[in-house]
Amino acid sequence: MKTTGARSVTGVPAASFLLLAFNQQRFIREAVRGALEQTYSPLEIVFSDDCSTDRTFEIMREALGGYSGPHRVVLNRNESNLGLTAHIDRAMELASGDVIVVAAGDDVSLPGRVASLMRHLARHPECMSVHSNVVSIDETGAENGPWFHGTRRPDAAGAADIAAGNGVLGASHAWRREVFERFGPLGGRIIREDAAIPFRAALIGTVGYVDEVLVRYRRHGSNMYRYRDLMTSAAELHADWRAQAEADVVLLSRMRSDLGRVTEDPPGAQPLAAIRSVIESRDLRARHEASWIRAGSFPRRLAVACAALAHGVSPRAIARWVAMQWLPRPYLARIRWSAGPRGSLRPAGLVSFSRREGRNASGSAAASSTREGKEG
Repeated sequence: MKTTGARSVTGVPAASFLLLAFNQQRFIREAVRGALEQTYSPLEIVFSDDCSTDRTFEIMREALGGYSGPHRVVLNRNESNLGLTAHIDRAMELASGDVIVVAAGDDVSLPGRVASLMRHLARHPECMSVHSNVVSIDETGAENGPWFHGTRRPDAAGAADIAAGNGVLGASHAWRREVFERFGPLGGRIIREDAAIPFRAALIGTVGYVDEVLVRYRRHGSNMYRYRDLMTSAAELHADWRAQAEADVVLLSRMRSDLGRVTEDPPGAQPLAAIRSVIESRDLRARHEASWIRAGSFPRRLAVACAALAHGVSPRAIARWVAMQWLPRPYLARIRWSAGPRGSLRPAGLVSFSRREGRNASGSAAASSTREGKEG
């Protein structure tokens, strides 16, 4: 089969597999092997390092040495550390496939991953973004079980659902190039790509799910998105809380901007007005939460809480702020208990981007996912 870059001239849509890494020297060799073992063709694989300070890039280069397999390989090292979403933007410039499959340098994609996602997209031309099940593993590679299990599975997410806090499992995510062609680069300030990209996809199509374990998804103490069931100190919790609250404000602002570029209701039963209403409500809560965190005294926090209640923020949300602020150890103990044995989260619904603590918006265990190491 002849190819131009990774685009097939026979009509078969070509895929680009983006393996994005930063300071993941312990895991990157296994991640590279998983990428090279993909069975789908034609496939382009972009190996990109975000200016790691350890041997991540050198190990990538060594692992690719002498490769003579069927896939087109691109190796890149950024001159400076761009951060997660700017790194994705850079990798998108290097990629040429019609479909983009993303992977982190500490996860391992199973050989049939790209092929399975491509079959789903071929069967569902309206689908602009898709994710799959994964199996959770620890630092040593020991499995903690499938992420989604039992009888419940995530529904296809509409734009309003995603704006409300339900993202996708980013470690298993793929999207059509059209999503970026329509909306442009993500920009460097966004850190929740697994909410920003599927939100864009849902504005112009649907977001799907493949009920197969296609990724070995590694949870460890150095993930970019720190899981609160792995935290051990109040200082760690408070630093993460501040960063995530500020990130939610930026993300919701971007969602509002992206929504403004769409003039027709997206597929499904979620009109633009309903999506806009959800964004405004979430944004109001996110800004109150960020104000609470920045407040330096009890009277100021009390004033923020009163204002939040007056604007419709739930008492439960404010109680959560209180617990994280003044009862961090009991709060973390509860999160660890909720996460289950061996820290294995047990989600049953969509993935919440509004918290990284072990429960999603529907009350089932969950956490957000795609991590490009420890960027930014």
